Amino acid sequence: MDYKELSQRYLDATESLADKKQLSEILDNTNSLTFEQRALQAMQRYNRRQTHVGTTINTHTSTTLRWQLAAAAAACCAIIIGVAIHLSRPTVYCYYNGRPITSLAEAEGHAQRVINELCVAELTTDEDMLYNMFRME
Repeated sequence: MDYKELSQRYLDATESLADKKQLSEILDNTNSLTFEQRALQAMQRYNRRQTHVGTTINTHTSTTLRWQLAAAAAACCAIIIGVAIHLSRPTVYCYYNGRPITSLAEAEGHAQRVINELCVAELTTDEDMLYNMFRME
């Protein structure tokens, strides 16, 4: 590959490592360099130095932001734990003699028994009251 094609590839940033090495050898072995060749040689030296220089980026976060993030994370954890505890508890359908009833069938049985007892207690009183109201004397 000739010098012009290699230099054009270098300037277009489409060269391979082999092309870059070949262009570097051509520029290093030529005694009298033209202005363009010296510019390419300077760009290559600069790029070689830049690849070896490391860049450190310091990020500064304020302590207020850290506390806000910590508070947000703690709130999220508290919500998740609260929901998990709430979902893990069994459903209490009613209380019978101070004892929570978590079985739907047992709660229905207690409710039916209470309703039956109320009906029996109320019927006798209601019948007597109705009898007294409509009694023809």
